[in-house]
Amino acid sequence: KRIFLLASLVAMTSLPGDAQFLAQTPATPQSAAPPNQALLDTLLHAVRPELLFHPDDVLSVHIYGIKDYAVEQQVAGDGSILFPLIGKIHVSGLTVEQLEVDLAKRLAQGGMVHDPQVTVTAVSRPSAIVTVAGDVVKPGTFPAYGNRTLLDYLSEAGGLNNTVLGNSSVNSPASSTVTIIRPSLAQAVSIPLGPDAANSPYGNIPLFPGDQVRVGTVGFVYAIGAFKTQGAFPLKNASPTTLLQVVAIAGGIGYEAEKKDAHI
Repeated sequence: KRIFLLASLVAMTSLPGDAQFLAQTPATPQSAAPPNQALLDTLLHAVRPELLFHPDDVLSVHIYGIKDYAVEQQVAGDGSILFPLIGKIHVSGLTVEQLEVDLAKRLAQGGMVHDPQVTVTAVSRPSAIVTVAGDVVKPGTFPAYGNRTLLDYLSEAGGLNNTVLGNSSVNSPASSTVTIIRPSLAQAVSIPLGPDAANSPYGNIPLFPGDQVRVGTVGFVYAIGAFKTQGAFPLKNASPTTLLQVVAIAGGIGYEAEKKDAHI
């Protein structure tokens, strides 16, 4: 007789007529810390850090009362800018306020402007980005501006892939595979969004420039043997995929299978 067998084994062999079913889910990345409530609460209430200038950023400088002093330049590869009346200054790594104070001090010390009121504005910051990679519809880099959250960036990336019995949707992430990597944290953190990201409090985690969001590939179920279609079938990102659903995806059980001998 032919046997319909559902086996939860890491490796297996089978007779040509056997039907076997292997469930496999991806492991959490070794670099990712397990969910920690205190850490997650810290992420939820994190204060947006003050942005620092980097090479390729474009800034403008104005001095109150001096209309002719209007500088708009790009930060050079070595992190410097050549300012009129001042000369070359290293600006990479400085905040807007720090640069304003430095420029005012140099202008006053040089005797060029009395009590200068300097205003520095960031025109563009190509380095201020958030990266979303992995199992999303449109992975890539996105500008980090305003008070934007994890859910905002997942939405901008087109949502997470929901590859079985459904369409792509940001409302159906696999909670154990969404990982945040932040330069200021010693370890990556896995975020448990749950089955409904739109209503998850962790979807409101603010993201900052330099953050990376990695979405792991969903797990697979391997149906081998007396099925109409054998192969690997991806699980849903959302609610659990049932045995009957996977059997249906595999085209159903073959007539030659012995259903009463089925195993998971």
